Amino acid sequence: MDLFWRSETKKQNEAPGTDYTSGSPLQVQNNGQSINRNIFHGCPRILERKFGECLHHRTHVIRDFVSSGNAGLGPVEIVHMSYSNKQEKEEFGEYFYVTGIEVSSPSIPVEFLKLLKSDQRISKNISSDIISTYCCFNFFSNLDIRIRNNADGTFQAKAIDCDRETTDLTMTEKMWEETFVSSVIRTIIINTNPKLKPPGLLECPFYIEKDTVTSCKKIIELLCRFLPRSLECGWDSTKSTQITIVNNYLVYSLKSFITITPGLIDSTIDYLKGLTKEDPIHNLHYKVAMIVLLNQVQTRELEMVTILNETLDPLLLLLDDLPPSDANSAQLMNCMSDLLNIQANFLLNREDYELALSVSNTSTELALDSFESWYSLAKCHIKREEYDEALFAINSMPRLRKTDQVTEALYNKSLASNYYKKPLNGSQEYFGITSTEFTNLYGTLRNWKEDELKQQIFGRIAMTNERKVGYTKDIWDDIAIKLGPIYGPQSANLINFVSPQEIKGIKNMNLIARNTIGKQLGQFNSRIYGLLMKIVNKIGWNGLLNIRTKIFIMETEFYQTPAKITDENGNIPMEARKKRFCERWLDDLFLDLYQDLKLSKINLNNKDEKHSGLEWEILGLTMLRTWHWEDAVACLRTSIVARFDPVSCQELLRVYLHPPEDLWNATLLDTDTVVDLLAKKISYDCRYYNYCQIFNLQVLHKLCDQLGMDTVRSKILILSSVGDEMMVMVDTMISWVGDLH
Repeated sequence: MDLFWRSETKKQNEAPGTDYTSGSPLQVQNNGQSINRNIFHGCPRILERKFGECLHHRTHVIRDFVSSGNAGLGPVEIVHMSYSNKQEKEEFGEYFYVTGIEVSSPSIPVEFLKLLKSDQRISKNISSDIISTYCCFNFFSNLDIRIRNNADGTFQAKAIDCDRETTDLTMTEKMWEETFVSSVIRTIIINTNPKLKPPGLLECPFYIEKDTVTSCKKIIELLCRFLPRSLECGWDSTKSTQITIVNNYLVYSLKSFITITPGLIDSTIDYLKGLTKEDPIHNLHYKVAMIVLLNQVQTRELEMVTILNETLDPLLLLLDDLPPSDANSAQLMNCMSDLLNIQANFLLNREDYELALSVSNTSTELALDSFESWYSLAKCHIKREEYDEALFAINSMPRLRKTDQVTEALYNKSLASNYYKKPLNGSQEYFGITSTEFTNLYGTLRNWKEDELKQQIFGRIAMTNERKVGYTKDIWDDIAIKLGPIYGPQSANLINFVSPQEIKGIKNMNLIARNTIGKQLGQFNSRIYGLLMKIVNKIGWNGLLNIRTKIFIMETEFYQTPAKITDENGNIPMEARKKRFCERWLDDLFLDLYQDLKLSKINLNNKDEKHSGLEWEILGLTMLRTWHWEDAVACLRTSIVARFDPVSCQELLRVYLHPPEDLWNATLLDTDTVVDLLAKKISYDCRYYNYCQIFNLQVLHKLCDQLGMDTVRSKILILSSVGDEMMVMVDTMISWVGDLH
C-alpha cells in the first residue's frame, strides 16, 4: 500500500490535551516510509488575484454560515502557500483544496506541508522563505483549525472562532478528535458527490496507521463513537425534510465507508454492541447504526430483524406517553418512522405486501413530513397494483429541495468556482492569467517547460500532474485536457463541457431541452420518476394517464377551464368533487415523463442519422430515465466509442453496480467491458487528483467478487492503454480490496 497516507502513532512527547499552538521542526521521515511522495508532485495550484484573499475570504464565509446557524459540512480544507518575488519585491499566493489528510493532531498536516516544500523547485527570483498554511473546519465546535509551517521550519497551530473572532483557544484532544471526524465526513461526502467538488481539489485517501485494516478500523470506530453527536453534523436536505438519527452526514459517511470495507462489518457491529454497554444512555444511536449497516450489507438479515424488533418494540410502547410539542419526542417519532421504513422495505423484498403496507401506514402516521414514509407507502400500493392509491401517496409527499442550500451556497462562495475556465473540448482559450502572474507561477513550478505549463492552466488554476499516478496516454494527453475535470453543479452530463458547435449540431432540440441543467431531476424528482416508471411498466403510459385523469384535477384544468368543471348551474358535480388537486410539481413531472417517453422512441438503427458523442450520451441518459435499459447501455457505450465520456462511463458502471430490479437476472454489461470502463474511469479520476475513488472501489469490490483479484488484475494489465503508471494505482486499489474483503 505504497500510495496512501501512513504515519507513526502519536509520539511520546505529544501528551493528550497538549496545546499545539507552536512548535519546533517535527521529525519528518523523508525516506518514503511515512508518506509516498508520488501524489504530491503535481498538486493543483490556484493563483490568487490579491495576496492573502483566500484565507481572508474563508474567514468571512465561515463567519457568515456560523452566524446563520447552519454551517453544514463547512468549507473544504485548503492549503495556502505564500511566496515572495525578490525581483519585483512583491508577495503572491497560491492555494488548493484538499481532503483526506489525517488531522487528529498537527503532525501529519505539518509533515504534508513540509513535503510539499521539499519537493518544490523554484526559480532564483522566488525567495526560498515559503510559508504554507493548512486549514480545516471543525463543524462540531465551529472552529477553523489553521496550521502554519514557517519558513524556518517551525510551526503554529491555532483555532479560529470565526463567530467570536478569537484565536486564543487551547486545542484539546477532544477538539482534535472533532476536527478529524469533520474532515473524514467531508472527505467521504465530497468524494461520493461530484457536484460538491470545487476546481483545484486534491482528494487524498485517509489513513492513520501503517496497515490499511488498522487505519480503517480506527476511522470506523471514531465515527461510531461520535454517533450520539450525529445531529450536530448536518444533513442533505435533498434526501429528508429534517435531520434525524438516520438521516445525517455522519450516518451517510459510515454507510459509504462500509461499502468499501465490507470485511469490517462484523467488527463494526461488535464494536457498536460494545458501545451500547459502555454508553447505555445513547444505546439507541448505536442500535440504529447497527440496523442501518446490516440492512445495507444484507448478509445478516436475521440479526438485523432481531435488533430492529428489539429496538422498535419498546419505542412504540412509549408513543402514548411522549409529551407533545417536544423536540425529543419529535426526534423519537422520526426515528421510529425511519426504522419502520427499513422494516417495510425488508417485507417488500420478502413479498409480504400486506404487512409492508400496514407498517408503511404506521410510519406515515408517525411522521407526516417524512418523504421515506410516503415513498414506502407508494411502493407498497404499486406492488399491490393499487395504482390510484399509489398516486395519492405520491401527491401527498413533502417536496424536497432540488439542491441542498447550504452545500450549494458553500460551493458558489468558493473563489475557485469563479477562477476556473473550461476548455470546452478545446474550442476556447482557457489560459487566464497575466504575463506577470504566469512568471510568478512558473517560478514555483520549475519542473515544467513554459509551453507545457500554459496548456495545463485553466483560467487561474494550474492542473499539473507530474508523477502521473494512474496515467494512460489516451486519457491524460487527449480528452482530459479537452474536457477538464467533470464535476461541479453542471456535471450531470457534458452539455456544459463541450464546444458550442457540438451542441448546435444536435438537430433534436427537445433532446437538448430535456437534458439541460434546469431540467435535471434531482434526488427527489428522480425517485418519484422511478415510481411512475414502475406504474408505466405495469399498465403503460395510457393506463397511467387514465388513472391520473380519474383521480386528479390538474392546476391548468382548474384555473384555465373552470366551465368544464362546473355544470350549467355553476355547481361542481360529485364526480369532480371526489378528485384531488394535483400538486404542481407532480403535474410537471408527468409532462417531463411524457417528453422522455417520446424521445425514447427514436429509431437508433437508422443508418442515415449520424449522432455526435454528446448526442449519444444524452440519448442514453434519457433511455436510462425511461427504463429502456438495453438501448441506454448501447447509446452510452457508443458515446464512449466516439470520445471517452466520464459521465457515460460512470452511468454504465452504476448500471453494473446496481442492476435494475426488473432485470436482475439479465446481463447488460459483460465483465470485460466493465474492466475496460473501470480502468478508464480510474485513470481520468487520477488525472484530476482523485486518489480516494470510493465509487471505483465499490465497482472493483464487485468485480473481484465475481472474477477474483488475480483475474481482474490480469484483465487490466493486458489493456493496450495501461502501463506502469496506471498499475501503481490499480495494484494499490486491488490490495485495498484484498485487505478489506
